[in-house]
Amino acid sequence: MASEVERTLGEHLVKGIVSVPVGILNTLHDKKEMLPKQGSVLQFIEGAKNNLPDKSSLGAAIKIKDLVKSLGENAILLVLISGGGSALLPLPQTPVTLDEKCRVINLLASSGADIMELNCVRKKVSVLKGGGLSRLAYPAQVVSLILSDVVGDPLDFIASGPTVANTDQVVDALNIINKYHLLNKIPESVISIIKATPTSNDDSCNEVNNFNHVQNNIIGNNSIAVKNVAKVAQQNGYSSVILSTRVEGLVSNVAIKYANLANEICLNMSGKQNRLVQYFEETSKEYKFVDNVLTNLQTQISKFSQSKGLCLVAGGETTVILKGKGKGGRNQELALTFAKVLHEMKDTHPHIDEFNIFLLSCGTDGIDGPTDAAGAIGHCQQFENVGSHLKPYECLKNNDSNSFYSNFSNGDDLVSIGHTGTNVMDVHILVICRK
Repeated sequence: MASEVERTLGEHLVKGIVSVPVGILNTLHDKKEMLPKQGSVLQFIEGAKNNLPDKSSLGAAIKIKDLVKSLGENAILLVLISGGGSALLPLPQTPVTLDEKCRVINLLASSGADIMELNCVRKKVSVLKGGGLSRLAYPAQVVSLILSDVVGDPLDFIASGPTVANTDQVVDALNIINKYHLLNKIPESVISIIKATPTSNDDSCNEVNNFNHVQNNIIGNNSIAVKNVAKVAQQNGYSSVILSTRVEGLVSNVAIKYANLANEICLNMSGKQNRLVQYFEETSKEYKFVDNVLTNLQTQISKFSQSKGLCLVAGGETTVILKGKGKGGRNQELALTFAKVLHEMKDTHPHIDEFNIFLLSCGTDGIDGPTDAAGAIGHCQQFENVGSHLKPYECLKNNDSNSFYSNFSNGDDLVSIGHTGTNVMDVHILVICRK
């Protein structure tokens, strides 16, 4: 986004600081159109290795803070925000240290807190998040262009809302800490900030909730990505259906839902039973399907014999509860868990063997957890055609999905594309083809 903005604005752009993930400039080095031009007025700072805040991203946040504080009423501040912004813009409130803030977020994430809960706590302990950046920029005009990586596109939660008024209740962050029974594990410095009542501070000339100088605009989201995936699938001969762009919940539960859906579709196409209506009635509230999904699916099933197969597309962001010490990410774990569930279903649902069924789950930013993969493709063979050195059940228990996929079939089922330069959450693609 930053490079394109510079090309568009030309000499009107005076200065800029861009906090980006470690390695992205090298990854994009063959894509000249995505890199800064020669003599750029933009300063790119790489940080947040493995999508975790670090000293480099902290340094970038401090420089951004100093820049926006220096602006006058005649300036226009253009803020470009995409997924990963929470890790790329870390500036804890005093006396909280970066290590303490990271420890709290890691405790919450490993306990199963979702992105909305994580960002609520982040906003509470941050200088720039929760509208802090816009408050510091006053009286300059602020125009924010946003790529959403949060389900439902809530402006105040995307990258923890640096340009959006924080609408959380005072007690929300503390309630989240208590929900996961972490109060006794969190540093006292963080607790003091979380319990504090927000007030105007010396860093801002603006009233806390006056954001009349700010314009926030979403220019990209998961819905756009999912629609384009479905379109490409259709162009390549598949019957495509969009299921949802609001997939949330634990990986273990989402995997079961996808496996059950695949089973019901296979039953339907085998002429054995038609329980699709019942399936959607039972799961619609929790799964948040798009409008008319059942009608669209039935239409595409009727065309199944005329296509390469059925391609169901969804998007969102799942959650993993960490119980082991392995290496993986939510997308690789979702793919492997789906493979396990589908494999175990075959004993009582033999019709599944009439079809090839695959679930691709990947992050649109190209990075899944602390790995170099975007995600993986899950299928039954991963629990059938495995050597003695591969132990998929143990890998799942140890949250070690990346180790499994790296060694299974020479890593062919890993989705490895490198940094994409954007982030609009995850994409799930369920493909069903007759053998």
